[in-house]
Amino acid sequence: FLSSFLKLARNKEYAYFILIILLCGISRASMTNYLSLFYQDVCKLGNKNVPNFNLPGFLKAPLGLFYRNKIATTTLYGVALEIVVFFNSSKIIDKLGLFWPMFLAQFFQLLRFIFYFTLDVDSKNVFMYCCLIELFKGLNYSLIHSSALLLACKLCPPSLKGPSQLIYSGTFVALGTVISGVLFNLAFKAKSNIPRDVAIEEFKKLFVINILLSVFIIGFFLIKYALMENLLFNRENAERKLKLIEEETLQQDKGEVKDPENIDMLSKEKTEDVKTAV
Repeated sequence: FLSSFLKLARNKEYAYFILIILLCGISRASMTNYLSLFYQDVCKLGNKNVPNFNLPGFLKAPLGLFYRNKIATTTLYGVALEIVVFFNSSKIIDKLGLFWPMFLAQFFQLLRFIFYFTLDVDSKNVFMYCCLIELFKGLNYSLIHSSALLLACKLCPPSLKGPSQLIYSGTFVALGTVISGVLFNLAFKAKSNIPRDVAIEEFKKLFVINILLSVFIIGFFLIKYALMENLLFNRENAERKLKLIEEETLQQDKGEVKDPENIDMLSKEKTEDVKTAV
């Protein structure tokens, strides 16, 4: 596995991609680690209070179930669109390509952070707002997985597809969670049993950090895939680029290209030809 990792690390296309995935994983994990505290200590969603709905009994019963389990309900909203996107992932990729879903995933994550930052935590409708905001979580998670998993395979030789998927998953989920836990534990002091006004300020800080991180990730993505290589806004260019990388990594597997760094050089030369042709 170590030799496979070193080969992939020397591939600049793959290394840049994995760095973006790591940053996305850090921003995702920060919410996973602390959002339940935000719901309980700030939004007070841990209570089982049910509003007195002026509705027929057959409608009040399911609504009462959701209101008695508010945090679980927000989780349900978090996976609702995720299921829809995963079910239609092939159609989405056929329509948008592999780069737009990754870009949109982080854009939806940015919106999620902005909406939490501006959320009126004292509103009587805070539970409903949290549920709606969590819809962006499902969009983020499903879009990034739908495209990034395929990119992880296309940016490496066929013999390294297994290690590549393992590195991608480990980076996004495991490494992102560990780094996020360490970094935000130093900057974030909103633990249990602290005054609510202090917790509100700490969570505001958390959301601001994540907003800035998301803006950085989007900029980092655009520099490479929009400005430098024109892959985001030119579908034909993106498909040619990926085809070139696949051909070159296949040659590497056959021993025709022994140094992974040569893949980057060949790819860069051929991409310049593609840009000129376009």
